[in-house]
Amino acid sequence: MKRPRATVVRLRDAKLRRLERRLDAAEARIDQAVDVLTRLTRIVAVLHHRYSGAMNTPQRRVERLTRAVTQGRTADLRRLTQLERRLTMLERRLHD
Repeated sequence: MKRPRATVVRLRDAKLRRLERRLDAAEARIDQAVDVLTRLTRIVAVLHHRYSGAMNTPQRRVERLTRAVTQGRTADLRRLTQLERRLTMLERRLHD
């Protein structure tokens, strides 16, 4: 029976060590990529939250302005109606 050669075993060990180093390097790069992607995801989430709120702000402002204008015109209409009634009463007194 032949004994395995020592050089073959050493070559396999050397090849195995090289593969382990490459695998370790690849795992390190994957970990770095995961860290970068995690940070980017957090940044995008913050920006999405910030700008989605900003998109609603003009709409809210328009709604508030619309309400304020409507209330103001309603109050103006009430005052105008009261003034017309008063003017009508004064005109009646003047003609009587």
